[in-house]
Amino acid sequence: RPNFIDILNNYAQNLMDNIQNEHYLPRCLEVGRRNTRRIIIQNVIHNMYDDDGVNDNDYHDEEDDYDDSDNNENDNDNDNGNDEEDNDDDEDEEENDDGEDEDDDDEDEEEDDDDEEEEEDDNDNQRKELVKTISIESVNLFEKVNNIMLPWMRSEDPSMRMEICSILSTMVKDSYCLEKCMENTGCLKELMSMVENDNDDEVRVEALAAITSLVCQNIIVFRQFTALGGKKLIFNSLKSNNDKLKIKAVLIICSTCHLGTDVMVKYSIIEVIKLVHTITMSMERKYVESFHNELLSLLLKQMNHALPGSGQNVHYSTDNLNEGVFTLLRASSSSESEYQDEKDHILRHLSFYLFYSIIKITIFALCH
Repeated sequence: RPNFIDILNNYAQNLMDNIQNEHYLPRCLEVGRRNTRRIIIQNVIHNMYDDDGVNDNDYHDEEDDYDDSDNNENDNDNDNGNDEEDNDDDEDEEENDDGEDEDDDDEDEEEDDDDEEEEEDDNDNQRKELVKTISIESVNLFEKVNNIMLPWMRSEDPSMRMEICSILSTMVKDSYCLEKCMENTGCLKELMSMVENDNDDEVRVEALAAITSLVCQNIIVFRQFTALGGKKLIFNSLKSNNDKLKIKAVLIICSTCHLGTDVMVKYSIIEVIKLVHTITMSMERKYVESFHNELLSLLLKQMNHALPGSGQNVHYSTDNLNEGVFTLLRASSSSESEYQDEKDHILRHLSFYLFYSIIKITIFALCH
């Protein structure tokens, strides 16, 4: 059976060999997809026992068990031969032999149970080693793919552009891959260009997801992103007609708020609050999706952080909260509402945060 890591290396090497002629890329990608089918780790470990001999002790123990069973079968065959020669004298002996064989089988089953417990422990250790090995090989694979990212992003085939964005989103989860990727600033620029200018909406969504994976882990990368116009890109994505692109923009805000106070200040401005609030209310009027509460929670989170800093933000945010409460009350007054439970849940959160915001505004006013 082929080794999983070798398949990955061969796949990356084939991409590098054929990148000069883009006509070979679709065929190479299809071959890579067939070869890199998802392999369950348990099956990989099972193959290790069969082929690689990683756990030789248990492997030979299993062989010994099979040998014992073969010997028992041979003994039974010999007993049957003797029974055919002397049918009258050996019937009692055959019964005794069968009883002994049953005892031997019970002992073999107990030994097999012990072997299975040992194998489970070994499997846990091997699973950890396997995950570590795949992580190391991902770094090696990135070294091979890194040089062909930009040509792949500029491919005329939308599926190729989506594929490289998906691969990049996965690989930059490793700190080494993230560092190496950001050494080439052209990668981030190209992703931002894809979000703003690509004709395929699915490609734009995948590119923005790749940007999220890049900026959510490192404040330095986030600052590079904002220096290249990242704030404008987020605003434009929030204004887009593509709901998926809006959600990806919201996820960037959610995933980077923890990077520092200066990052939160960038978001705690009127534009962000206004845009997210507009999205929330417009989506409520049309339909309620799983991300509806996430958008609303983000709006309230940004408002609470903005309250101590600016009286103008406090005034604007409070007005919008009141508007949101009344709008939801009107929408929820109908007994035929299809999403009554979701609306009640949102109303409870809005009422709590509105009361909490009023208290903070009062304290802010008394202190100043």
